[in-house]
Amino acid sequence: MSVREQSVAVTLLVHFYTFAIQDMALQEGPKKLLDMSPSAVDDQFLSCRDRMLQSLMGRGGLLERELSNSDGFRRAWQNKTCGGPIQRGKLEHTKALETYVTDSKFRYKFNNAVESQGSSASVYRSSFPYKSLHFLLTDAIHLLKEKTCRTLFRGSDTLYSTTKGSQVRFGRFASALESKSEAEEDFRTSGTLFNITSCAAAHIESYICEHHSVSWIIPPYEVFEVVDWVGPQSCSLVGLGFESRLGCLATDWRPVLGVSPSPSGLTPCVAG
Repeated sequence: MSVREQSVAVTLLVHFYTFAIQDMALQEGPKKLLDMSPSAVDDQFLSCRDRMLQSLMGRGGLLERELSNSDGFRRAWQNKTCGGPIQRGKLEHTKALETYVTDSKFRYKFNNAVESQGSSASVYRSSFPYKSLHFLLTDAIHLLKEKTCRTLFRGSDTLYSTTKGSQVRFGRFASALESKSEAEEDFRTSGTLFNITSCAAAHIESYICEHHSVSWIIPPYEVFEVVDWVGPQSCSLVGLGFESRLGCLATDWRPVLGVSPSPSGLTPCVAG
């Protein structure tokens, strides 16, 4: 299989497409493997939401401490907000969404940390500096996600590779749009266009000031399977469910790790 044939564009449930590489140097360039992102910070906070909120809020809380320790996080957090509190949420959820969307440089740094600093309890606790933002985004997604699955598009200037039958996760907060043509503007000729049907994505347009490149967010823990490989421009994926290896480590000092070795261990991908 040639390098060009290995370039893929994902669709969660439907198809994914990739554009032909125009430059030979780009054809020979490195590609990112789309896999289960085993080192991702993927906590869903299902059993510790209230404790996390308590630990974040107020003077001296986790959010305040992490803001004081990161100039980039603090600058991004200071961006204005355009929406009110999410239903059943707090203004900090809206601030977290705006922080994620507005500052693309910080978003890149944050997502790289999400993708790489969850390999173990010790790495997460000692190295991951955005526990508060990760929780607020994850909780906002829980609060905003719809009861039906949704087909979305994501443009990336990164080339991806994968194989039929693979189980995959983004392993980061993946931005997406409803418009394919708008998503195509977000990647270069060497990049990947994802056609995604997600049962976990959250629609955030009503809570952010600008949404050209981000109107939906897909969480790091949603799992998909590559079920068909047609060729260089088309591949099919099916959503399997949700999987988290990390569980409430920001509030519990006793490790809670649960690696699901097979689809039978996944939380089913059911909307609602």
